Amino acid sequence: MFNSLVLSTYNGARYVRDQLDSLVAQTLPFDEVLVSDDCSTDETAEIVRSCICERELNNWFLSVNPENRGWKRNFHDLIRRASGDYVFLCDQDDIWLPEKVACMVGVMETHSDIDLLACDVEPFYEEGSQKLTDMRGTLCDCDGRIEAVQVDNHAVYVQRPGCSYCVRGSFIGQVEPYWDESWAHDAVLWMLAESKGSLALYRKPLVRFRRHEGNASARKKMTREARTADIRDLLSRVDKMEMFSRDLGCLTPEKEETLENFRAWLDAREGLLESRRLDQLGKVLSGHSRYVSTKGMLVDLILTLFRNARL
Repeated sequence: MFNSLVLSTYNGARYVRDQLDSLVAQTLPFDEVLVSDDCSTDETAEIVRSCICERELNNWFLSVNPENRGWKRNFHDLIRRASGDYVFLCDQDDIWLPEKVACMVGVMETHSDIDLLACDVEPFYEEGSQKLTDMRGTLCDCDGRIEAVQVDNHAVYVQRPGCSYCVRGSFIGQVEPYWDESWAHDAVLWMLAESKGSLALYRKPLVRFRRHEGNASARKKMTREARTADIRDLLSRVDKMEMFSRDLGCLTPEKEETLENFRAWLDAREGLLESRRLDQLGKVLSGHSRYVSTKGMLVDLILTLFRNARL
């Protein structure tokens, strides 16, 4: 059993020390830690380098990109370099509970059918940050049980952030030929593990998930054009999930029907927003259960009726 952690950093000097301290404090140490700084303009790389030297972390390796690659590419490069049987993904601004690695490796060791295990996270908010709308379950549900995630009416939505993931190394190799550079790393891994039927939630909060204005996933202003682009991205996810399942021989009739119905609903949303095809309104509303929240449905309707709205 060999455990890897990959950490992508960029201008994270304000919070990265807290994250590093929580990684060093893990009750089950990492066998390999790969840190890639994406050409920060602050002291992030120096803080990481100092931590490695001060604590004599001989199995921690820091690289600094000569130019900014963007966080999606930086994470993908790190994930490809990781050599662990289990690979943990790490952001620069959270705080991990000391037992996170030990607990998740323990589950993976006893559940060989799981390729991606995502623990619960406990969000905490800096001033000016956006509240999360839905994490598919509350902390009151966190009793340590394992829940399989199946392809359903919320199939194309990522329900946990990458910092909560423990990924089987062999699955990363399986996913690589299907990797889409336009997607976030956690979306690629979540979608394809879900497609395979090897995705599970670990209902135990093991990450303090910091929310602040500088988060890469921070909410942006929504326009009709941006909303339409998001729908097209979701359509590409449906296509990729179907392809991956078919290639692995695990595309059941039920799974195929669910994905086809999702594709038809997304097509209707795109027609409604892009061309104001009100004949699509009935299809969109009949599939309301596929929205993450009622707010999402209202956003579509407002952007359809008021073309220049910004939400």
